[in-house]
Amino acid sequence: MSATTRKRADGSEYAREAEDYYRTPAWAVRVIHPYLPPDSDNLSVLDAGAGDGAIADALPYGLRTLCSEQNAHKREALCEKGYNLVGWEGEADFFSTCTCFDLVVMNPPYAQAMEFVRHAIKITEEENGMVAALLRLPWLASQVRASFHRAHPAQVLVLPRRPSFTKDGKTDATDYAWFCWGNNSGARRPTLAGTWEILEVEGK
Repeated sequence: MSATTRKRADGSEYAREAEDYYRTPAWAVRVIHPYLPPDSDNLSVLDAGAGDGAIADALPYGLRTLCSEQNAHKREALCEKGYNLVGWEGEADFFSTCTCFDLVVMNPPYAQAMEFVRHAIKITEEENGMVAALLRLPWLASQVRASFHRAHPAQVLVLPRRPSFTKDGKTDATDYAWFCWGNNSGARRPTLAGTWEILEVEGK
């Protein structure tokens, strides 16, 4: 995800990427490893809206991570890397996925963020699983989402620096956080609904 009407530090606007696709930097995924459940033969993991696998590549589960992605070219890229796709009739559409998972990790497209989060919670509840979604920090606000946040309080893990979603390494004017719902049993750091903390990030 990246903010709509994204602006550079000088106030000029970025051109939006097709299909709201912005590649998640690996460091922004690695920083939540302590909050993710440990790998096991029985653990089922999904990267929802996987793009070309930026999040899946940075997760600690290797090619055992399943992926959903609507874009045909990106599905081909995922298959070339060795990832298996899930979805109805091979389309790998996240919203047609009825399989239950222990963990769903995602950086959803801005325009569909709420729909992605709701469906991810739905397909992890039966397994008492976990959802981790990279979202804009202001996603906590808005009257539209207020009732959802009351019913589904998240643990909010704030990134202390802004990730870059562009090839030139520049950042926009929006802060980001991992929003986590559900159970991460066995993780080094337990998730606590309705709390927030600032993550520790190595480097600058």
